[in-house]
Amino acid sequence: MSSAQGPQYPGTHHKFGEEARFRENTVAQTPLPTRHRMFTKPLPAGRVLELAPAPPPPRPRHPFYVRRYRLRHNRNIIQVAPGTINGIYPTLEGIPISEEPHLEVDLFDCWVYLKLKFSLLVVHDHVNNATLTSATIVTDAQINQPYGPNNTGEYYILLAVFKNYQLVGQTTVTNLVGEVTGIPDGSARGRLEVNAVVSVV
Repeated sequence: MSSAQGPQYPGTHHKFGEEARFRENTVAQTPLPTRHRMFTKPLPAGRVLELAPAPPPPRPRHPFYVRRYRLRHNRNIIQVAPGTINGIYPTLEGIPISEEPHLEVDLFDCWVYLKLKFSLLVVHDHVNNATLTSATIVTDAQINQPYGPNNTGEYYILLAVFKNYQLVGQTTVTNLVGEVTGIPDGSARGRLEVNAVVSVV
C-alpha cells in the first residue's frame, strides 16, 4: 500500500518505513572500508542493515617510540619512530630514523639505547667543552651508569626495554637535548645531562 507521503511498510509506521528505506539506500550507495563488515539482523518489521564496530584507532607514536616485530623462524626486528637529539636524527644501521629503517635482533631480553659519541675538549684535566659527533640506535644488555661519568665521550640513553619479546617500558617519549659537563675532580671525565624538548603551541 502507498500514499502521497510515500510507501508504507507492513507492520511499521510510515516514519519508520521511510527511515528503513533511507538506511537501505544510504548503505547501498556508500562504499564500505575493507575492515568493516555489513550484516543483516532480522526484525519483525523487516530488515535493518547494520555495520560491525569499527576497529580501534591506531595508537599514536611519540618520538623514539620503539616497536618490535616477531617474524618467522624466530627472527625479530625493531623499528624506532623519528625523534631528534640536539636537532639531528640518530641512525639505525647507518640510516637516519626519519626514514624508519629496521634492525634485526636475536636477543630474548632486549634493551634499546640511543648511543651518543661526544668529542671532549679537555683543558687542565677538566672537560671544558663537548661536541656531539654521532648518535645511533643500538641494542645491548643492561648498561650500568649509562650517563657516565667517563673520559671516552660515549653515553647511552635508554629508549625501551623488552622482556621475553614483550615491551615492558618506554622511557623516552620526546625529542631530546644532550650536554656533557665536566666533573671537577681533575679526572678529565664528563657526565651526560639530558633534557626533553617541550613544544609550545
